[in-house]
Amino acid sequence: MMTTDLSFMLRAILPEICLTVLILVLLVLSMIHRAANPRFLGWFTSISLAVIAVVAVIFSNPGSNVQLIWGGMLRFDAQGFLFRLLFLTGASLTALFTCTDENISAKQEYFLLLTVSTLGMSLLSSAADMMMLFLAIETISFPLYIMAGAKLKDERSTEAGIKYFLFGATSSALMLYGFSLLYGFAGTTRL
Repeated sequence: MMTTDLSFMLRAILPEICLTVLILVLLVLSMIHRAANPRFLGWFTSISLAVIAVVAVIFSNPGSNVQLIWGGMLRFDAQGFLFRLLFLTGASLTALFTCTDENISAKQEYFLLLTVSTLGMSLLSSAADMMMLFLAIETISFPLYIMAGAKLKDERSTEAGIKYFLFGATSSALMLYGFSLLYGFAGTTRL
């Protein structure tokens, strides 16, 4: 069932809205806190992601209803909500554990990229259309390409980043081709 109630649709994507705000805050903080404590952004990201998960449980719980929102692009249901919480919790723990690593915490963009990838995972868990599915997968992938090659002085890290990018570009092309075949057979992009 599709709904057009704007307040319901905004409540349904409240975690994604909060993640977008966190991305903007991390962008500003990474510019301001360059010389300060490098672990600050890790702790801040971890706590913020945990708070977003709690806010999602309190304000954005779907119950047993399955609703299509935003023109049928997203599905608001219990399974997607459970995966959204799983991704937020995993990202929070990842930020917490990596802020103690000297090599990673010095690269303050890492936490920004982790949050962007988490936003893509959250969208992926709610995707109800092939185009949203593709956009969510690409939102997950691009930050991970950068994170894979983040250690510029390590040859293996740079090589891994390049190989991951080439593999991702090839798989994206094949996925789009498959989506075009599905669209040709079904006549719709809805899942």
